[in-house]
Amino acid sequence: MKSHIFKCIHGTIKFASDIEKEVSSKGHEIMKAQIWICDESNSDGIDEVVVTVTGENVNYVGCIGNSVKCKYWNRSFSFKDKKTGRIRFGNEPVAEEIKLISRC
Repeated sequence: MKSHIFKCIHGTIKFASDIEKEVSSKGHEIMKAQIWICDESNSDGIDEVVVTVTGENVNYVGCIGNSVKCKYWNRSFSFKDKKTGRIRFGNEPVAEEIKLISRC
């Protein structure tokens, strides 16, 4: 089995969604949210990503304004479009590990 290719972003948590309970495809109940991380330190432009967080990483939902280092991977999936009935594809950046760098 191949492992994921990880990306990393160092930046500030700008926003976070509410934490929601969800049932996984295997029937497990999980806590899930999304965190928007933005790195404005590059003179060429802004690097930003919205990552899905689960498990212990949902603890960072309340850390808006804090600087973090986030290691994440991109999950690709297919789904049926409710309006058209066609199969569509999507991508979802998923946080693997988040570390607090500094508090604002």
